[in-house]
Amino acid sequence: MKKVDLIRLITILFLLAGLSFSLVYAVPLGPTSPQTLATNATSTFNRSNYAPRSVEAEAGNITQIIISGVTQTQTWQGYWGEVTGTITLDDAFNYTMYDWYVAEPQGEIFAASEEVIDWITISCFNYSNNGSEREYTYYYAGNPITTYTTLTSNLSEVEQGILEWSLGIQIGDEDGLDETFNETGNIRTAKDSANTFTFTPHDSFWVGPTNITAGSCPATKTYQSNCINQTSPNQYQWYKVAETFCEGDPGAGLKYQWDGSTDGTDFQEVLLTINNSKTLIYTTLIENRRLDNTTEIQGYNNVTHDFQMIVGDDGHPGPKQFTTTTYYFYVELE
Repeated sequence: MKKVDLIRLITILFLLAGLSFSLVYAVPLGPTSPQTLATNATSTFNRSNYAPRSVEAEAGNITQIIISGVTQTQTWQGYWGEVTGTITLDDAFNYTMYDWYVAEPQGEIFAASEEVIDWITISCFNYSNNGSEREYTYYYAGNPITTYTTLTSNLSEVEQGILEWSLGIQIGDEDGLDETFNETGNIRTAKDSANTFTFTPHDSFWVGPTNITAGSCPATKTYQSNCINQTSPNQYQWYKVAETFCEGDPGAGLKYQWDGSTDGTDFQEVLLTINNSKTLIYTTLIENRRLDNTTEIQGYNNVTHDFQMIVGDDGHPGPKQFTTTTYYFYVELE
């Protein structure tokens, strides 16, 4: 072989080696920790909003009393807020070659009960997990890759187990995990005047290279603003009525008035987990995930924001009542 040809061959091999090195770092990383995360004011149930009610008692009488009440949950913490971020082209040292600022991003927010190092085996949380092994397929670059996952945590372990983040839920509690997150993957989206509910599968989304298909995970959604068109009081809409934001409280004489919170199709949330772990990951879809949606949704409190989510914490009477649960937050922007 000529010396010139040998030099060319060595040069090509070096170039191929460099290309292979680059391809290794091109693997989708999945969600990352937020660059910043700040908490603002916290609000909780205000008993003073409910005036004392009394009934007169008179000897010799028997009276039927019908009572309707409300009690704050001892299982769930709520979060809501704004998301901004950057889609970036970084190397392994996080030096940036180029980036794209996103003021109204699409994507997901994750709150995990444990730190997540590797997102490659992300999958739906299964209420009936029993420690058995099952085949698991994820997609990378459009190609299916099959591995095996061991199912560890299950419904009873999360609700009644001794994990640090178990919720202390008893059988029959109405605000349990499976009462909140529908195992079929369907979320309640509407209620008509006859109190008949409409259900629809949660949306499909991606976590790194893994596609979470529509309606495949336990799912719920938190409430959003309910507007009443005063010209048709039985016409309930969400977010906008006739392209107009809710304008104020009921009784203010305005055409479109806020009437509390109700079901809707936004602020969806699903339960995920990681292979061979006891990690529970609450995952909420950032509200402007649809291509036709460029404005923020009015949330449960008639304030516009990007996301809402709930996470579990054991606030029941007992040893964990006055302790807190740590959640590790991650974000994936599109």
